[in-house]
Amino acid sequence: MFSSLVCMAMLGTASTSNLPAWQLDYRQAQELAARDQKPLAVVLGSGPASWEKLVAGEISDETSNVLRTNFVCVYVDTKTVEGKKLADDFEMSSNPGLVISDRTGRVQAYRHGGTMDNAELQRTAAKIADPNFVPQTTETNQAAAFKTPAPAPVYTSPAANSYCPSCQLRQSMYR
Repeated sequence: MFSSLVCMAMLGTASTSNLPAWQLDYRQAQELAARDQKPLAVVLGSGPASWEKLVAGEISDETSNVLRTNFVCVYVDTKTVEGKKLADDFEMSSNPGLVISDRTGRVQAYRHGGTMDNAELQRTAAKIADPNFVPQTTETNQAAAFKTPAPAPVYTSPAANSYCPSCQLRQSMYR
C-alpha cells in the first residue's frame, strides 16, 4: 500500500493527508466502526493497491474527504487466505469490489463489483454518510457484484400417459 500512496502523491491525484486511513484488519475495522458509529467501507482487491483498482480514473479530494471523515475504510487483499475467505463470505466474486454497511454495521447498504468512476463513488458515499440515511434495500450493480447462481432446474410437463416419478402414477390417471 505504501508504494501506491507514494505514486499518488507524486502524480498529484490526491494529497496523502486527504486519503482515508486504510484499516487492513477487518475485525479491528468493525470494532472501530461500531465505536465511532460510522459505516464500514470495505474495498476488496488483489494485491496491495486499493484505489487504483476500485476507481477508474482520478479520485477527487472531495471523495477522499467524504470517505476519510464519514467512514471506517478497510482494504481486504483477496490474494491472502483471510481476504479470499472474506470475499467469499461477502459473496463478492468481482475484483475489485466495494461493500458499504449502514451505521450499525449489520446491514449492507451498498455493494458494487468491478471498477467504478469517482462521481459514482462520491454520490454513493455522500448518500450513505448522511446521518438520516436508513437503507431499505441493498443498492447494487447486481450483474457484476454477486456470484452467478446455478441455473434453476427446468421442469417440463410430461407427455400424455407418461409416468410421474414424483407421485409414482401415470399422468393419464389425472384426467
